[in-house]
Amino acid sequence: MVKKYESISPFLIKIEETTAGTKTGSATSMSEYYLYWEKRIFNCITTMLVKSMATFQTLFCNAASAAMNSGDTSSGGFADGSLTAKSAQDIFPLLFPPQSTPTTFCTPGGLPPPLKRQPLLKIKAQFNPPDVVLTTLHSVFKTITKLLQNILLSASGFTRWMEGTCRLVPPVPQSDMMDMDGTGGKSTEFSSFYRDIYMNPTLIDMTIGIQNNV
Repeated sequence: MVKKYESISPFLIKIEETTAGTKTGSATSMSEYYLYWEKRIFNCITTMLVKSMATFQTLFCNAASAAMNSGDTSSGGFADGSLTAKSAQDIFPLLFPPQSTPTTFCTPGGLPPPLKRQPLLKIKAQFNPPDVVLTTLHSVFKTITKLLQNILLSASGFTRWMEGTCRLVPPVPQSDMMDMDGTGGKSTEFSSFYRDIYMNPTLIDMTIGIQNNV
C-alpha cells in the first residue's frame, strides 16, 4: 500500500509536465489539484482503518451477538452504549461472502460453533505441581490492545506531502537520545497521516468499544 501511495506523485508530476511544462511537483497552477488528491488519499486511508477495525470487531462477534440479544439496540449500540453493533452489520457484506450472515461465526445463545478457523489467541498453561499456571487475562488484554494500536499505527507509513506540492515531507532529525546501552543515538520523525487520522471520532469510538467488550 505504501509503495502504491508513493507511486502517485510521479503520475501527478507527469500531468504537471504536460500542463505546466515543469517537473518539480510543486507547480503553483497545480496546487489545488495536489490538494484534491491529498484529500482523496486521506479519505482512503481513513476508510481502510475503519474497515480494519470493523474486521477486528467481528472476531469478537460472540460478545457482540450476546449484547445485541440482551440489550436495547434501537440506537444501534450495545447495552452499555459503547460501540455501535450496527456499524459491524453494515460493513459485514464487504468483509464476507454474500451467503454469510452476521451470525455465521457465532450463535445467538453465546455458545461457540464448531471450530472453522484457527484460534485468535493461544494461552499457555504450565503444570507446576500442585498448581496449574495460566496466562493472565491482563496479558491477553495487553496483546489485544497492541493489535488495535498496530492497526492505527499503520497510517504512520504514509508520509504527507509538503503544502501546495505532491512531494513527500523530508524526515526531521530529532535531538540526540541515549540508547539502552548508554550510547548516543538520533531519532527521525516523519510527518505522516497518522496524527490527523487517529483523532477521527469514529476510530476513537470503535477502539474504546472493542476494548470495553473484550
